[in-house]
Amino acid sequence: MNKFLKDIGIFLVLLALLLFVAMFITKLTVQNRVSYNIDQSASSIVLGHSHSECAFNDERIPGLENLSISGEAYFYTYTKLKEVVSSNENVDLVFIEFTNNQISESINDWVWKEKYLSYHYAIHSAFIDWRDKLLILKNNPRGYIANLPVVFKSMLKSALKGENLPSVYGGYTALEGDLFDYEKKDPKEGENKEDFVIINEKISEIQLNYLDKIISFLEEKNIQMCLIRSPEHESYSGLANEDTYQDVLTNRFVDVRFVDLKDFPLGKTHFRDPEHLNSTGANIVSDWLGNLLDQDQFFNSEKKHWTFKELEENYNN
Repeated sequence: MNKFLKDIGIFLVLLALLLFVAMFITKLTVQNRVSYNIDQSASSIVLGHSHSECAFNDERIPGLENLSISGEAYFYTYTKLKEVVSSNENVDLVFIEFTNNQISESINDWVWKEKYLSYHYAIHSAFIDWRDKLLILKNNPRGYIANLPVVFKSMLKSALKGENLPSVYGGYTALEGDLFDYEKKDPKEGENKEDFVIINEKISEIQLNYLDKIISFLEEKNIQMCLIRSPEHESYSGLANEDTYQDVLTNRFVDVRFVDLKDFPLGKTHFRDPEHLNSTGANIVSDWLGNLLDQDQFFNSEKKHWTFKELEENYNN
């Protein structure tokens, strides 16, 4: 019996070692085969979650590529940004979506909850630093271990195919429908209309720490950056933490350039839901942002934080 248990133990150790070696080799292959290259004519990129993903139609903004993707926490944005910058010397301006739900403590789930591990962690795992991986392992060890087969499958797929931006790592998404249609929808009993972030006054220090890392990284690379808040309808529940949001913005990011489009003049026909623009609204905002990018003096201004009204008065007339 003891010999049997010993043999089983040796088998399991060897199996674990074999899997580790297989994952390590696959990781190296992914790092060599996956491309983060973007159009070399693009000097600007925008990164963020679904707000910016649906707000900025890069086909209407010369020189800009939208690499935003739904459900992406700054934890994953940080890894993606480093790879994009290292692969594209043409990038000299980065917009980072910064909105109300991104500071709420409940957004921590976007880092280590299983549904996000199976997608965002899986596609970026080969590039995530081991110290960052410890954050996930610490907060959701069971989910991290259970997700390893998904990670390996994702890496193996990338190793065999080679993935390119923006098909997997982000891109503009055009939404249809409007807020009138959305308000007519009746969610099932006990469910919300959408699985959006729960907004509360508690702040996600993890999210803000990774935004700090993003800012520091871009400063080291001498790349201009600008936080941007996409338009939001006045009925958006996320505005409940607006006071906290403004405190974070003015106290923690006072020296970081910021463009606030929250009050961009749009109506219900321009929103798919209270926090996402539809394609009609996105085209309007994208044309406006394209005009702003033509104003070189904006990025040389000593003033850092700009509301939509201030920008209209100074640059986009």
